[in-house]
Amino acid sequence: MRYSLILFLIPILLFSKELTLSGALANALKSNQDLALMEHDYQRLREAEQSSKLDFFGKVEAKVEMNHYNTPRTLMPLSPPISANVHTSDTLWGAHLMYTVPLFDGFATMKEIEISHLNVQMQQKRRFMAEGMVRFNVKATYVKLVSLQKQLRLNNDFILSAQHFLEEVALKKSLGKASELDVLQAKVALSAYENKAVVLNAEYQSLKSYLAFLMAQESSDFEVEELDVEGMPLVHRDDLENLSSLVLAKIEEQKKEHEYEKSKAAYYPKVEAMAVRSHIYGEDGNDEAIYQLGVSFKWLLLDFGKRGHAVQKSQIDMLKARQEHSKKKLEILKTLEEVKQKWLKFESLQKRLEEEWRLKKHIAQIETVKYDEGRSTALDRLKAQNDEANTLLALIDAGYNQMIAGFEWAYVMEQ
Repeated sequence: MRYSLILFLIPILLFSKELTLSGALANALKSNQDLALMEHDYQRLREAEQSSKLDFFGKVEAKVEMNHYNTPRTLMPLSPPISANVHTSDTLWGAHLMYTVPLFDGFATMKEIEISHLNVQMQQKRRFMAEGMVRFNVKATYVKLVSLQKQLRLNNDFILSAQHFLEEVALKKSLGKASELDVLQAKVALSAYENKAVVLNAEYQSLKSYLAFLMAQESSDFEVEELDVEGMPLVHRDDLENLSSLVLAKIEEQKKEHEYEKSKAAYYPKVEAMAVRSHIYGEDGNDEAIYQLGVSFKWLLLDFGKRGHAVQKSQIDMLKARQEHSKKKLEILKTLEEVKQKWLKFESLQKRLEEEWRLKKHIAQIETVKYDEGRSTALDRLKAQNDEANTLLALIDAGYNQMIAGFEWAYVMEQ
């Protein structure tokens, strides 16, 4: 008897909690690790955007220094009228408070703010797309588990039927009504069903672990609820340009355009205003206060072509982004056609297998009657039953695979 093997291979719902599809989706969207990481990236880019906006306000710095000279120095620059009572020291301590603010940098800061804003928008789209991917993966995995669960249960019925037939043939052999070959053929048929159970169960357990991973759970101690095969009509949409992947490609193109414009800022002069308050202290305890206001103008005249190459690189990146945008639409159209053909294939396969199963079920019934009446061999009956079983399992698989193809279409179409 091999009932222990059967019980080991078939999922038992008595000791596992049932997980619904809606529950799996809710858990995944709430706890998925990839989505959590993308949220951190989004917050990081938000901070970078806010930081770039503050560059317009300049910066305030404090500085403390000590300098020792070989000859005494005045505590502050001499200015008319020059007094005879000038404090000097060969060691000077200085405390400075400086405020600098950019007045013009070739529009580099403005472009950087725009780039930072686009980075935030891109991350929003990436996270939305990632959520769609998680939804699809959860739905596809869940439905595949439902299919495997149903196949395992049916295969269990086939195992029990094959076990009973083996016992029947063994009894007939003991009565001289069956041969040793009939017994061996029955054993082979039973082993085939048991091996099928091992394969199905291995895939079932593997997919359960993957679904647990999607939900960020360490335990896969759950079972999925039964779902009937439902037709998933392919709903079209005319505004493909609004798909997130195309919008993302468009934003990337805009970002590269801003980076190109920013690279040209290196050809402009840089103007900066500053205000400084300093206190200088000498060794004798004397100190002087200095106030300074100023504007600096700096212009790079020659860098032997370095700026030019940087601008050319940014321009190439911009042209590449435009090409990627055009390519992305073609990729989406290609993917939609592939998913559509996959859906149609499973629809056609399902119809064919439905008719084929009805026929093979009828043949199996006839062969069973013929065998019981002694007009057919054990091999003929076993072959007919095996054909019926394999066709039924394939029919179940095709139906749920068409559902998954419908989920994939909805995922690509963002429906």
